[in-house]
Amino acid sequence: MPLRSAAVLLLCAACAHTAEPGPVVRAVTFVGNEHLDDGELADAIVTTGSSWVPFTARHHFDPNVWTTDLERLERYYHSRGFYQAEVVEDAIEPVGEDAVRLRVRIREGEPTVLTHLAIHGLEDLPEEHRARVLEVVTLREGERFEEPKWEPLKGALVAALVDLGYAEAKAEGQAKVDLATHQASIDVQVTPGVRYRPGEVHVVTQPGARVEAWRIREQVEEAIKGEEWYSQEVREEVQQRVFGLGVFGAAQVTPEKGDPVTQRLPLRVEVQETAFHEVAAGFGLGVEQRRNEIHAIGEYTDRDFLGGLRRLQLTARAGWAFIPNAWSVLGGGNVVTRTGPIARLDAQLDQPRFFHPDFRIHGELEAERAIEPAYSFIGGRLKLGVPWRPWSWLEVQPAYDLELYRLDAGQVTLSEGTPQLLFGCERACVLSYLEQRAAIDRRDDPQEPHRGYYLALSVQEGGGPLGGSFDYVRISPEVRGYVPLTREQRVVLAGRLKLGTLIPVGAEDTASPIVARYFSGGDEMRGFSTQRLSPMQLERKSNPKEGETFNAEPVPIGGNGLFEASVEARYAISPTLVIAAFVDTGFVTAEQLQWSDPSYFTRNLLWAVGGGIRYRTPVGPIRLDLAYRLPFGPPLQVSSADPALTYDPSSGCFGIGRSSPNRGGAPEGVCAIHLSVGEAF
Repeated sequence: MPLRSAAVLLLCAACAHTAEPGPVVRAVTFVGNEHLDDGELADAIVTTGSSWVPFTARHHFDPNVWTTDLERLERYYHSRGFYQAEVVEDAIEPVGEDAVRLRVRIREGEPTVLTHLAIHGLEDLPEEHRARVLEVVTLREGERFEEPKWEPLKGALVAALVDLGYAEAKAEGQAKVDLATHQASIDVQVTPGVRYRPGEVHVVTQPGARVEAWRIREQVEEAIKGEEWYSQEVREEVQQRVFGLGVFGAAQVTPEKGDPVTQRLPLRVEVQETAFHEVAAGFGLGVEQRRNEIHAIGEYTDRDFLGGLRRLQLTARAGWAFIPNAWSVLGGGNVVTRTGPIARLDAQLDQPRFFHPDFRIHGELEAERAIEPAYSFIGGRLKLGVPWRPWSWLEVQPAYDLELYRLDAGQVTLSEGTPQLLFGCERACVLSYLEQRAAIDRRDDPQEPHRGYYLALSVQEGGGPLGGSFDYVRISPEVRGYVPLTREQRVVLAGRLKLGTLIPVGAEDTASPIVARYFSGGDEMRGFSTQRLSPMQLERKSNPKEGETFNAEPVPIGGNGLFEASVEARYAISPTLVIAAFVDTGFVTAEQLQWSDPSYFTRNLLWAVGGGIRYRTPVGPIRLDLAYRLPFGPPLQVSSADPALTYDPSSGCFGIGRSSPNRGGAPEGVCAIHLSVGEAF
């Protein structure tokens, strides 16, 4: 019989007469475990040691939970093939006045080996199908028998058959364990059934539904067109396309009873409409290194504008911007270089079924008043595109864009020649360009991905016969990937790479428009605040304080070359809490990307490391990241039209301390903090 410490009984008696928490658990250690490691066993029980990190929660000892934990350990060992394993001793050692250290001694016993594994019923399948089904079998004869591998086996076999079109496949079987000989045997009988093709579509809507059934049926038929056999992927594609109509809060696609004669499998589509009119409002705050803003936002959505499932979305945003920060307005910190109202009005209209269910027309009209560190403007934008989505995971959108900007001289303290240098044109600027965007999205969850990949490419051709102030070509490819490192997807490795080049046609690099240039920082490269990874231009302080050493501030003006790369490891420590560690690298250069020069990349790269925490919410994870920029790479390029301008050449961590003016990324501070909703990528 296992030996139990008398201390457990004494602590139980004490707990019966008091509601005070037990002593703090300093550590839990395991002895005698040769085949299963300490971390695996620690995850199998509830009691856990307290962290040494200050201000973290302390875990208290509960004798009732501890007694159950000892049983959990034995059951965990049994499920891993050690059916004779037992806890032979547990010790509760006092540490100081109000803490304990727990120690468990385990006798593992002999492991149970799988000596026989047979999957019956696949003999009549084509060799290719049989091989694909057997790929899901993770158990192997001669290896230790583990229940977590056996339990999902029948379901995995059925899922593999369904993906091949055997929609009504079944699997039955049992595992036999001989405790005396430490041997296990498994026999599974599989019944594949008939291989089916997608069949008739049955649409089920709620009473009084506004969306006609033929619209849903049309999307289903487009999804299964060209699909010879039914599969889980086909079912998911149907569901995604129905959701893509944008008017359903719920959509469920299920196969019905198939017809073995015709080999057709009917599909049942049940939908529930969402609200067709939606109003939302809120407030926001933006805090960046050289720019603060407060704003209010309102949004109206009509999902059936004038009928036909046209989607109209109106967004209004108004607020106030402070440069460099709001604190300066109150009289503290540096002199205010710019402050004033900001606003944006945006209207978007989507017309579905543009001659074909896979095409739609997208129109957008926008007016904006903005204040940025390098410039302020009043502008407008018109966009007209024809998105094509043949599958839910692929979208190609050709579009025409017309953008008009005018520098606001009343809010910009620039010399007469500076607008041309900063903005790339006189005070009035017109961009007229064609754009082609393509995106392949194979992520399992765009909001918080755990596996899959994302590919995107944007190409713009501006000017020429389209008119406008500039002739240029802009190319921006991007790739992201996500790999779960554990079966439960608690650990995910994510990566991202983006390139960009802006090529002025028939002009120098400096003639490119600032509104088309690249900026980085923020989520793109977390070693910098938003848009602060960029070539800089010195701007004279409008009203320097007496005794100030420097009379100018560097402001970002963007560049024609971009490189960004990130690798991030995410670990879910609970259903709602995720921690992450990342490495970001990148640069923005005044010249366009030098594809043929490898040294161009190595000599310009800037690096940052950091960590963060995410709190999962229904609208996406709330993310807090802290980054530290490493002392590698060049300082930022800083230019000036006036040799008399001077600026602070170095900055420490959040204004504390000093760093070398030659450090990578100087004069920007070496630390940056980012708070937002949603993953960085």
